[in-house]
Amino acid sequence: MDDGEPDDALIEPIISYKHAEIDKLTLELFMNKAHYQKYVSKTNPKKHAETQDFLYNINKYQRSILEITQQLLEEPGTQITTEINDIFEVYSKTLINHIKQRELENRNQYNTADEDTLFADMENAHENVMVENPKMHSFWSKERVNKHR
Repeated sequence: MDDGEPDDALIEPIISYKHAEIDKLTLELFMNKAHYQKYVSKTNPKKHAETQDFLYNINKYQRSILEITQQLLEEPGTQITTEINDIFEVYSKTLINHIKQRELENRNQYNTADEDTLFADMENAHENVMVENPKMHSFWSKERVNKHR
């Protein structure tokens, strides 16, 4: 019965898997880290335990991590292992790009006001326009329209 069409019984689990992955990605991107970790701890205890173990190891080996990093910063040609050197290079390039991007954003003259300041007086501006010109012309006809508060 192979007519070139895929079997619906095989497609449904794939579609379900894709939806689950999209849902997971959405949660990761739109939840803050603390809420996401609480969510993971309830829905995926195994992954939560792995994350907690990773954080414990970072804390436990922090001094050694910093020493190796410092050594690679001071002497970039130092060979630790191929994997560590390759990953450190990618990490360093990523950090440099990030720092350059932040410097560029800080130099941008249009990036000086935060969003609250930018939109803080929108209501006042609207009220001022209404006070200055309480009588307006209609857009649909030539009649005058009186606006009352």
